[in-house]
Amino acid sequence: MICWPAVGLPVVADVPPAPWPSWLLARLQPRLSAPSDHRVTVPDSSTLAGLVRTVAWVGEGERNCVTFWAACRAGEMVRSGLLDIDTAVAVIAEAATRAGLPRTEAERTALSGAKTGAGGYDVR
Repeated sequence: MICWPAVGLPVVADVPPAPWPSWLLARLQPRLSAPSDHRVTVPDSSTLAGLVRTVAWVGEGERNCVTFWAACRAGEMVRSGLLDIDTAVAVIAEAATRAGLPRTEAERTALSGAKTGAGGYDVR
């Protein structure tokens, strides 16, 4: 609805607005999409072990990025209830230190990634 007085224009007739046409209302309704064949993969302990292996064996120059990526995946496990945030951070940070990252950097990166993967909220 346009409020003419709000933009400084005069009101010519003080009557209620005309009803919306049904064809226009129908276009405003949300459309239901057809079900997709998208499969949801639920992570398990072997997924976590794979993340740890990936982080522990990553080369110099990629450690921080891969640590963050793995922590995001672990955070997704936190969000799904399969893992708690402290365990996710500790496991990924330990793998990152074995790859050569300093402990504080590994923990900071793992915490940031886990929070991101868990939905971005403060889970601690």
